[in-house]
Amino acid sequence: MVDARPREAFALAVGAVNACDYCQSAYTISATRAGLTEEQNLAIRSGRPTDDAWLNALLRVVREDASQVGCVGDGNWNAALDDSALWGGGVRIGVWSGAVINES
Repeated sequence: MVDARPREAFALAVGAVNACDYCQSAYTISATRAGLTEEQNLAIRSGRPTDDAWLNALLRVVREDASQVGCVGDGNWNAALDDSALWGGGVRIGVWSGAVINES
C-alpha cells in the first residue's frame, strides 16, 4: 500500500527547507488533498512536529537530507527506522521517489 500523505509531507518539508514559496503553496494543496490536516501542513511548513510520531521521524530525515545536500546523520536514520515499528514495521523509505511502502 502506498500512502500519498508521506510523499506530499516530504515535498512540503523540502519546499520549506529551501524557502520556496511556490513549492510550499503547491504542496500545501496536494498535501491537503492527500489527507493531511491544516494543522499538520502548518507544522510541516514551520518545521515543528506533527501529531504523528512516525511521520515526524521521517520528516527529520527529509529535512536533514535537504538542508545537508544528501547527508543524513546516523541519529535521524536510526530514529526513523526505530519509529517504523509504530506503523507495524516492514517500512521502506524511498527518498528518491518519495514513496513510503508498508510491507506488513
